[in-house]
Amino acid sequence: MTPSISYQLYSSRNFPDLARQVKMLAGLGIKHVEPFGGLFGDTTALAAILAENNLTAPTAHIGAPSWRDDFEGVVTKLKALGVRTAFMPAVPPDERVQDREGWQKLGHELSGYAKRLADHGIRFGWHNHSFEMVTLSDGSTPLEWILGEDQAVLWQVDIAWAVRGKQDPAALIKRYAPRVASFHVKDLAREGENASEDGWADVGHGIMDWKALLPVMRATSADVWVLEHDNPSDDARFAQRSIAEVRSW
Repeated sequence: MTPSISYQLYSSRNFPDLARQVKMLAGLGIKHVEPFGGLFGDTTALAAILAENNLTAPTAHIGAPSWRDDFEGVVTKLKALGVRTAFMPAVPPDERVQDREGWQKLGHELSGYAKRLADHGIRFGWHNHSFEMVTLSDGSTPLEWILGEDQAVLWQVDIAWAVRGKQDPAALIKRYAPRVASFHVKDLAREGENASEDGWADVGHGIMDWKALLPVMRATSADVWVLEHDNPSDDARFAQRSIAEVRSW
């Protein structure tokens, strides 16, 4: 499968405004973007500016509070943007350390959202950071319970966050391959470098072993690969260099 290459707009949050961001991405040949919760205040305006630049939003990130407080409103916004797969990117900070039972409860919650969204023709999944990778007292990890047994709960693999969580991303991808719907393609700087960018790097300019990872990624059914940098000092530089790298693959 040849995946669509997308861009997580969170990468550009510190470089307003949205019109500049979208025009910049369109100028680089990007056709897809991934909006995050902070952009969902006016989805009509967001949909219009994407359409003006021939961009679509096949995926989106919506935080846990929005799903919990206004599920139907979230669905309306997703439909307005034409989102095919929505991901919960995290839970609030005070929920990121729990016992097994707490993570199981979250997994059941996600399963419920997946079932309800299926009625609207939208897929649902989880996007990881590193807190899901810790080892619990019974030897399991939160990720196991978050994804649970419901195959309808998909996974968007943030590869670099998995590495920061001291896990082998290739092994995790193979384990959950049937449920991997998307990737966040992100790179890590060498130790001690890019401190002002929180240790992240432009794709292909860090330490991630893409040569080894790409065959594993391509063996999944993930149809959207999303470029992301959590804190670039220059979003245009990150976008240009990362797009060039991915196109060389």
